[in-house]
Amino acid sequence: MSFVAVIDSTKNKQIWSKAIHSLASISDHIKFVVSTEELTLSSVNSARTSHAEIRFKKRFFHEFSVDFTNIINEGYEEHEDGSNSYSFLINSKHLATLFRNLDANDLDYICFRIHWAHDSNSAMKYKLLIEIKTRKLIIKKYLAGYQPLFRKKVIIADIYKDQLQKNDDSIDENRINYIMIEQMVPKQFLDMIPSSTEDFKIEIKNDKILFSGYTKQVLKDREYLKQPMSLTITLNLDELLNSNLMMARDKDPLKKCINFRLKEFKNFMNLISTLNMSNSNNEIGEGYVNLNESEPNGDCFAIYFRNPGDPVLFELQNHSMDIHFIQITTDDTSNMMANSTNLTSKDLKKNSELQLQPYVIHKVEKQESPVRPTKSSSEPKPTIRQPIPKIKRSHTDKLVKRKAKYSTPEPLSQLIPSSAETESMVTYTRESNANTSSSSKRHKTSRSNDDNTDYSDTEEEYMALEDQMGDLEFGPTQLNNKPKSIFDDL
Repeated sequence: MSFVAVIDSTKNKQIWSKAIHSLASISDHIKFVVSTEELTLSSVNSARTSHAEIRFKKRFFHEFSVDFTNIINEGYEEHEDGSNSYSFLINSKHLATLFRNLDANDLDYICFRIHWAHDSNSAMKYKLLIEIKTRKLIIKKYLAGYQPLFRKKVIIADIYKDQLQKNDDSIDENRINYIMIEQMVPKQFLDMIPSSTEDFKIEIKNDKILFSGYTKQVLKDREYLKQPMSLTITLNLDELLNSNLMMARDKDPLKKCINFRLKEFKNFMNLISTLNMSNSNNEIGEGYVNLNESEPNGDCFAIYFRNPGDPVLFELQNHSMDIHFIQITTDDTSNMMANSTNLTSKDLKKNSELQLQPYVIHKVEKQESPVRPTKSSSEPKPTIRQPIPKIKRSHTDKLVKRKAKYSTPEPLSQLIPSSAETESMVTYTRESNANTSSSSKRHKTSRSNDDNTDYSDTEEEYMALEDQMGDLEFGPTQLNNKPKSIFDDL
C-alpha cells in the first residue's frame, strides 16, 4: 500500500465535507498534494483570479501513512528542502456528489487509498480509492480516476509573510499590510447586505478601516439594468486584534483601498464559520495575538494585502489544518494604468511570482511493446476457398440418429450446401423425427392436391422412398437437427 488516510472523527468528517464543497464551488477540478506530513487540497478558477488551499495536517487523520518506495515517476517530485510530494488532479464534481449531504454521525470512517508503486496492479494505478463504512456495517467503495501533474506551489503567502517581517514604520507603496480580525465582525456584516451584492471593498483612511459591500449600476438607454447599492461599516484601527496600519504621530496616516469579488470571500467565511476550533485553543488568553504563534486563536483570521492589482490573502491557522484563500484585487482603471507605466523589469518579475498559475499535467509515459518484423510480399497471395463437402444420407445414418435422439448436433458449416446445388433441388418436405409419423396423416389430407410431395405412413414406404432418392443432398431443415415445431405434439 502506497498511501492510506483514515478519518474517523465526527467533527473532522464534517470539516472534510465542507472543504470539498468549498473547493468545488471555485473550480471543476481539485488538486491533491500528498506529502509525508500533510495532505493539501487546492483549486483555481478558470480566470485565475481566485485560489483556495486547505492543508490537512497529519494529526487531522486517525491514520496517515505515506510510502514513496518504488513510486512511479508521473506526479512524483523531490524538492530542494529534502521533502517529497505526489500531486494529481481529480474532478471536483465526483467528490462533491460523493460527500454531498454527508451524515457524519452515521459514518464509522472514511478511508482514502492510492497505489502508486511500479509493481501495483495496472487497474489500480492512477485511481483514488474511497471506502466509507456506516454504523450499520455497510461498506461503500468508490473509485475515481485522476491525472498526475506537477506541483507548482503557490508562494504568495510565503512572499507576503517574508516581506511583513522586513517592514518598517515608513510609508512604502509596496509594504505588506496586515490585519487580524475576529470572525464575528465580517460575518455579521455579510448577514446584513443583500445576497445580490457583487463586490467587496477594504479601505483605510484617517486611522479607520471601512468594509463596504456594493453593486455597480448598469445603465442602458436611460434604464437601470442593475440598481446601484452600497453598505459600509467603519471600525477604528485600535479595535482590531492586531495590525500594522497604525502610523506614528509625526507621520501621515496610511491610505489604501482594494476591491475584489464578494463571492469567494463569502465562500471563505462560510467555511471557517463551520469550524468550531475554540476548544483546541482554550489555553490562549483572550485578545492575545502573536504572529509567531503556531496555533493562533481559532475565532479570528488574518488578512494580508499590498496594492490594488496585487493578491489579497485570507488565512486561518489551526493545530490540525491551515486555510488560505487568495483573490486578485482591482481598482479604478485610471489608477491601474498609471501604476503599470512606472513598473520596472524587477517589478514585473515580482508580479509574475504573485500570479496564479494554471495546472500542468504530467503526461503518463506509455511503454510500447516491441513489434516483430513481418515479411511483406509485393504480390498478394490468392485466397483458396475449400468447397463445402457434400452431405450423404443413408438408411444406417437415419437409424443411428433415431436412437441418439439427444445427441450433439453437427457443426453448421458441414450442414449448409452450396448455392448451386441448392438451386437445382429444394425440398422442405422431409420429416426426420420419429414422432412426426402421427402428424403425417394430417399433413397429407391438408395437402392432397400437391402431386410433387409424397407423405409416407409406414416404415416400408419410407424405406422404399429413400432407396429411390439415392444419394441426394438435403436442405438445412431436412436433417435430424431440424428445429422442432410446437405443432408436432398436437
